[in-house]
Amino acid sequence: MRRAVARYPGSPEVTGLVDRLHGTPGFTRRWTDYPVDPPRSTSTKRIPHPVAGDLELDCQTLDITETGQRLILYTAAPGSASQRALTLLTAGA
Repeated sequence: MRRAVARYPGSPEVTGLVDRLHGTPGFTRRWTDYPVDPPRSTSTKRIPHPVAGDLELDCQTLDITETGQRLILYTAAPGSASQRALTLLTAGA
């Protein structure tokens, strides 16, 4: 609900619902006691590369609710074959 308020701050439907819920037992306490982090997810992706071969990368996605944008970050595990492959690829850039 707090994400919806952040994403649609001027929405009369969203703010009206929140206003009505503030009158229910426990809602205000929960609303103020529990911070909300931006939604994010983590997964592992295998990406075939024509020169480096298959890369195994950690993929982190951060949804920026205020703007509707998404930041996607790919990283290789330290010391992994994928990290070594990426290092070689950047050396030739």
